[in-house]
Amino acid sequence: MPLSGRPPLRRDLQTPYPTPPVRLSGHGSRIQPFREKNRSTVVGAGLVGGGGRMSAMVLEARAMSDFLSQYLVPAAIVAVAIVLLLGLVNMMRGGSPDRSQKLMRLRVLLQFVAIVVIMATIWAMGR
Repeated sequence: MPLSGRPPLRRDLQTPYPTPPVRLSGHGSRIQPFREKNRSTVVGAGLVGGGGRMSAMVLEARAMSDFLSQYLVPAAIVAVAIVLLLGLVNMMRGGSPDRSQKLMRLRVLLQFVAIVVIMATIWAMGR
């Protein structure tokens, strides 16, 4: 018996990491680990009743990530696709090489903007 007066823990009950919270799945007695799908909804759900300023900040962050993912990301991808198609049409018709060069440069710029928007969306969803 250790000096603290308590019996030692059984070796099979000790875990190197804390066990995750669990919830019953509703299908018999299966227990599944609890995983947060979206931290903002979990945090927001607890703060809506009396959170005041904090709940407004959570809602603003969620609105920003929704706007980015539903409007800006598709718009950026469509813009890149349109410029790419314009460049292909110009090349197939035998158009001006200067115009093809400008469209290629514009496409590269729009791809950069699209990547920045996608990364900002990922960052906003993780907040």
